[in-house]
Amino acid sequence: FICVSVLFAMDTIEGVPEIASQSLKSLGDKSYEKRKAAAQEITTVVSKLYNDGNTDKVKKVITKLQSEYLKSSVANYRNGALVAIASIAVTLDSAIVEFFPLFFNSVLKCLEDSDSKVRYYSSEALYNIAKAARASIIHYFDQFFYALCQLFADVDTDVKKGATLLDRLLKEIVTESGTIDLKRFVPLLKQYLYMNNPYIRRLVVSWISVLDSKPGIDMLEYFPQLMDGLFLLLGDEHREIRIETDDVLNSFLSEIKSSEVNEVTMNSMMSILLTFVHHNDRFIRFTAVSWVYELILLDEDW
Repeated sequence: FICVSVLFAMDTIEGVPEIASQSLKSLGDKSYEKRKAAAQEITTVVSKLYNDGNTDKVKKVITKLQSEYLKSSVANYRNGALVAIASIAVTLDSAIVEFFPLFFNSVLKCLEDSDSKVRYYSSEALYNIAKAARASIIHYFDQFFYALCQLFADVDTDVKKGATLLDRLLKEIVTESGTIDLKRFVPLLKQYLYMNNPYIRRLVVSWISVLDSKPGIDMLEYFPQLMDGLFLLLGDEHREIRIETDDVLNSFLSEIKSSEVNEVTMNSMMSILLTFVHHNDRFIRFTAVSWVYELILLDEDW
């Protein structure tokens, strides 16, 4: 009797009779098509509720998905909830941000799930959420980047494909918006530059390159914070990382040579370079010496 009561409670939402119990039950079905259909049925109701101004009921639905389905011990229920949230995000469009506090952390938690399908559906949900919210995700950007790093470090091929799609979308959003908070984001980039995972390292280098190439964003101001980590990557065992890092550093050097860089920044860069001129890696050592030479040419006081 107790088990039946628990199951019945899970398949109902108090105060929201518009959601059919069968739809909730089918979220955990073994068939993907049935889970998807159930998610769409729930989304249709949520859309109507929101358009009618019943945001309290929308919150109850999302809270139910978060508290019971995303945290279910049954993987298919977690998958079904993620599909439902992804579908709801598309329908609510930018308004989905209003409900982030109710479910966002739980979706992120699913990135650590032992089931690779759950992790994949997490990436899909994050993609749909970002696509719907667009520039409104900027306030949560550090969390999205954390998710990207989690996904790029994943061993599952499908999850990595999802990561690539999300990465492309986030770069597009940042390029369009131009409102990213570099004071918060650059320390995050710096932290991940030192990660051992090569996929995360390449991800970070690519983001530094994208930000540096974007008009209106002055990455030179923050470059000294990233300089140490970038120079160390010149000695990475993976050739692609060395080449991509060298390209980024050359881009920064060109900017330095054509800009009015303040004395504090120049002194900071020189101090960092001097720690690398005797490095045991030949490429790091050569690049550091070349930079010292170029900076000296820029400022005869040295």
